[in-house]
Amino acid sequence: MQTPDTVYREFRGKLQSYLARRLANADDVEDVLQDVFVRVIKHEKTLETLQEPLAWLYTLTNSSMIDHLRKQHKNHVGSAKEDIENIAALSKEEPGKEFSACLLPLVENLPAKYQDAIRYVDMEGGKQTELAANNGLSVSTIKSRVQRGRHMLKDAILGCCLVERDGLQNVIALSHGENGQDCC
Repeated sequence: MQTPDTVYREFRGKLQSYLARRLANADDVEDVLQDVFVRVIKHEKTLETLQEPLAWLYTLTNSSMIDHLRKQHKNHVGSAKEDIENIAALSKEEPGKEFSACLLPLVENLPAKYQDAIRYVDMEGGKQTELAANNGLSVSTIKSRVQRGRHMLKDAILGCCLVERDGLQNVIALSHGENGQDCC
């Protein structure tokens, strides 16, 4: 009978190689491997019934990797939305007022379908469901457009401006980047 510890030690190298080919960051590989080990321990009864545990371990590893990537993506998407909201709020304050004029051209440089989504949802405060209904599109299509538009806008802002953050990663100041005032 194999224990979770012995099985994990025996196949850890193979699982690590599998993950290293799919994940760019070594820390992510280690995080997923730890999650796999926790799952192996939780499902010790299943392990006892297996004749060939490697296939099962690959399944657990793949599932853990997908969960990890989803969590990263979700966190990344959330931060893009927060960054745009922070920058938009900053542009309404007196010190950053000059950047509200900069934000509009950056939005206008987005492809039309993303530009419309960002304008309606983030700038006008409209609902994604309303935009979907008005354009005869599914809500998931509009959500994707808003999400992609936010990422494009964030990239444009970061490419144009220097963004100063506080300890909580909130945007506290914007200044013209290497491209100068002509960037907008």
